Amino acid sequence: YKIQDLIHNSMKGEPAAILQALLVGVRGEISDQTEQAFIDSGVIHVLAVSGLHVGYVTLAILVITGFLRLPLKPRVLITIIVLGFYVLVVDIKPSVFRAVIMASMVLIAKGWERQVNIYNSLAAAALIQTLIDPLQLFDMGFQLSFTAVFSIVYIYKRFEKLLPVGLKEVLFSKNAVRYVVQMFLVSLAALVGTIPITIYYFNRIPIISMISNLLIIPLIGLIGALGFAQVIIGSVFAIVNIAYGEIEMLLIKLLRTIVQIFSSV
Repeated sequence: YKIQDLIHNSMKGEPAAILQALLVGVRGEISDQTEQAFIDSGVIHVLAVSGLHVGYVTLAILVITGFLRLPLKPRVLITIIVLGFYVLVVDIKPSVFRAVIMASMVLIAKGWERQVNIYNSLAAAALIQTLIDPLQLFDMGFQLSFTAVFSIVYIYKRFEKLLPVGLKEVLFSKNAVRYVVQMFLVSLAALVGTIPITIYYFNRIPIISMISNLLIIPLIGLIGALGFAQVIIGSVFAIVNIAYGEIEMLLIKLLRTIVQIFSSV
């Protein structure tokens, strides 16, 4: 509630509703028209708090504890504790819980110098979540989250190997082009893996998402990063909260424009 108050003190209307959906997963204030536009453009997943947001929280805490010159193991423990609180803030959503378990395993492995296997950590997260609540197996968010991560990890590598060596050297020689190609392949891998679930629940195949994700994901990343900074710093300095709010309003207006363009295709 404190985070929602901070957002509403600096922003109004639909932009405030979108930002609180991005940060704490509260989507009730988003209009049906806006939500349908996100669905039609194949990027409704960005309005759900997910592993992307867990990544931002993890990075923010690691940076802050790094500035404090703390040793690696205390930094890892503090980050895991904060992630545990974040899971509770967003009402223990399956995708967030999955990401926090996996992030914690990776952090512990780094802190205690152990090897990380992404498939093992994904399976462990599924096991822990279903031990706590077996009915999560039938939750759409659980199914999409685990299938998407597995698809990105497994299928993406296969897609990259299919690229001819000469073409790969040309495409990957420039960072900007490499980023676009990798983002496209990641979106394609996630789409291919989750098609059965998407058809079952939504009766559609969001082909446009392979293109829309290229523009919308980086913009969501920027909005999310600024949003978390706004919550942390703005809770202490009201003027900073308002300043961040003005910037967020402009970025979310740009986001809505891009989403409307893609949704009309």
